Amino acid sequence: MSRTSGPDNRVLVANADDLNHEEAINEAVSATCAKGIVKSATVIVNRHIMKSTDAIVSGFPHVSFGLHFNLSRYGPVTSPRKVPSLLSGQEFHDGSHIESLFRAVTNFKESEVVLELGAQFARFVHVFGLPPTHIDSHHYVHSLPPVSHVVQEFATKHGLPIRRPGNPYQGESPIANGVMVTDSLSFGFRNIEPTDEAFTRLLENLKSGWTELVCHIRAPGRSRSARSLAREREMHVLSSDLALAALQSEGIRVCSYNDLRNNCREG
Repeated sequence: MSRTSGPDNRVLVANADDLNHEEAINEAVSATCAKGIVKSATVIVNRHIMKSTDAIVSGFPHVSFGLHFNLSRYGPVTSPRKVPSLLSGQEFHDGSHIESLFRAVTNFKESEVVLELGAQFARFVHVFGLPPTHIDSHHYVHSLPPVSHVVQEFATKHGLPIRRPGNPYQGESPIANGVMVTDSLSFGFRNIEPTDEAFTRLLENLKSGWTELVCHIRAPGRSRSARSLAREREMHVLSSDLALAALQSEGIRVCSYNDLRNNCREG
C-alpha cells in the first residue's frame, strides 16, 4: 500500500542493509547518509552493538533506521531453547547457502518466529531508545512463509512499512491488504558492475511511484574478495556527485522509509 501523486512521480528509497554487521559497512553507511542519497538503513541487532552503530543512528536524525530482521546469521536474541526450529546448533542456519536456508525456513515454527521478531524489535528499542521506522530481513527471509506472515502481521500492528516481499531468486511474494510497502523493489547492482553509468541507467528505467533500491555497501577494508570489492564500488557510486547529478537530471525525489510511512497514512 503506497500512494503516488501522478504517473511521472518517481521516488527512490535507497536502503542500506547490514548496519552493525562490520565496521567497513558502518563506515559506508555513514558516508552515503552524509551525501544524502541513502536516507534509510536497517540494523542487525542480534549481535554486539558497535559504538559506531549507535553514533550513526543518533547522528543522522533525517535517516530512517529500521530493523534488519536476522534469522540467518549469529544467534537468537530469544533464549535458544525457546526457538529450536530456527536454529542449527546454537545459531541460526547459515545464510551463505541460500538454497539450504530457504529449505530450512519452511520448517520454522510460526510461534518461534513471532518470539524472535518481538525480541529483536524490543532490543532495537532498548538500545536506541526509539522504535525502528521499518522492517526488512537478512537474506530476504521475510519473503518466505511462515516468516512473511509473521512480519506482515507484526508490521501492520505497529504501523510500520516493510521491504516489499520478494527476493532475487524467486521473485515477488504475496502481500496482505493494508501492509505498507513501496510500489517496486530494485535489487540494484546485483549481477551488474556498480558504476556511475549503471546507476544512471537504473534511474532512467525507474518505474513511476516509490521504488526501494536495495543497497549493499562497504568501505575499503582487509577483505579483497570479489563480493567485498563490488560493495566498495557500490559505496563509491552512491556517495558520488555524479549520482546526485543524475537524480536531479531525472527529476527523481530521494526519500526515506519514514517518508513512505507518512505518505501511506495520508493516503
